Amino acid sequence: MRAVVGAGERGQLLSATALLAAMGAVGLSVVRPSALFIGVPLAIAIPFAYAHRWFFAWHRLLAMLILIILFIPIKRYGIPGNVPFDLEPYRIFVGLTIFGWFVSLLIDGRVRVRKTGIEGPIALIAIASLLSDVVNGARIHQLEVQPEVTKGLMFLGTFFLICYLIVSVTKTRAQVERLVEVLCAGGGVVGIFALVEFRTRYNVFDHLQTVMPFLKSTGGGTGLLRGGEVRVFASAQHPIALGGLFVMLVPPAIYLAMRPGKRVWWLAAAAVTVGAMSSVSRTSVIMFAAAALVFVCLRPRQTIRAWPLIIPAIVVIQFSLPGVLRSLQSSFFPQGGLVAQQSLHPGWSGSGRLTDLGPTLKEWRRTNPLLGQGYSTRQPDKQPDTAILDDQWLKTLVETGLVGALGWLWLFFRSIRRLARQAREEGPNGGWLEISLAAGIAAFAAGMAFYDAFSFVQVTVMLFIILGLAAVLAGANDRHTRSGSHLTVAGR
Repeated sequence: MRAVVGAGERGQLLSATALLAAMGAVGLSVVRPSALFIGVPLAIAIPFAYAHRWFFAWHRLLAMLILIILFIPIKRYGIPGNVPFDLEPYRIFVGLTIFGWFVSLLIDGRVRVRKTGIEGPIALIAIASLLSDVVNGARIHQLEVQPEVTKGLMFLGTFFLICYLIVSVTKTRAQVERLVEVLCAGGGVVGIFALVEFRTRYNVFDHLQTVMPFLKSTGGGTGLLRGGEVRVFASAQHPIALGGLFVMLVPPAIYLAMRPGKRVWWLAAAAVTVGAMSSVSRTSVIMFAAAALVFVCLRPRQTIRAWPLIIPAIVVIQFSLPGVLRSLQSSFFPQGGLVAQQSLHPGWSGSGRLTDLGPTLKEWRRTNPLLGQGYSTRQPDKQPDTAILDDQWLKTLVETGLVGALGWLWLFFRSIRRLARQAREEGPNGGWLEISLAAGIAAFAAGMAFYDAFSFVQVTVMLFIILGLAAVLAGANDRHTRSGSHLTVAGR
């Protein structure tokens, strides 16, 4: 195995032999062109053989996963191929990475499955999702949504695997910080392009095939307006999902900027903040409030002292995104009131959030309140009389019942509580990374009440990446506590 990957003396001998063979084949191609088909692949393989250890380090693979999710729009690009499913770049990369992780678990003693500390909620969510489909088998067959149900369950399992992959191969706080830096730097770049799109209405992410010819475009984001202002898509599937993604990254970006000598990260914090506002989304504002509430609860004095920062933030938003604050104000305070606006258009297709609430709760009570109608069974494109629910909590309650909704609530509560406990243990001057991740998780949970969050892969994958990083921090603290306790007992 070591010889194959180029390690040790045999590996060096093998690489040198292959290099000489490649050079010989390329030279021979001058006389016999057919030799070029042997020499060129060998010449490409040699530097790969030398650099593979650097390239395939786990933290670099995770960084690449983050960047692919951020920069290549999901459901807007694919790779040509005659297969029964969409060959999207993120699917290929996630599949290969998870396969490599499984292989490493079998042959590499350094890679082990580690507990996340949220096994209970994950198990409850998985069981509720599976049982909801089992008990609704006849309904699934009648509606002919078996492919959608299978796809939904596979996506759910992949989200959990991404979380466990991160916990398995990320072991230290320094590694967590590096991945957070990748998250915020990548998010900052997307935020800059979101600003460009807002000002010029040109979406850079609709033209990736010009620099990545292997990509096949399946259609760009459709322009949306609110109050006369464009709502940007950037690399997301919808402006609301884009705004939700940026809001989750604002607290970690602020943490990075707060570190001594790291003020350059304020640029990333500003970029993701401006990016969030460029979505012109009320949901983003509510998610900001949820994130701020976490800071107020865990660090009240420091948060209150930092309130003057709101003034320059408003100035930056006003100058970079002219008209957005006015549009948001009018969207929160429309003529006739927000409640009346959300109660318009009663019915089962694209109605207001409040209009959907009563009928959907009645639908939930008359089916199976505990396990719901079946995970991923609500398909408005196949069922025209089905409500398009802009409320992931409500959709989860209907599909997986009370058991599934409680599982997700437990997952968020458990993750935030562990981070909050660790932040308290580190004292008033520490624990800011934990607080920032808790704020991002709380923001996502709050945003779920205002859009169907799980329908948007990019922001949901980022949630599970943050949950994984949070589990690493909390797990490292738990191991340190047990180790300290052990030393205390041994010293008596």
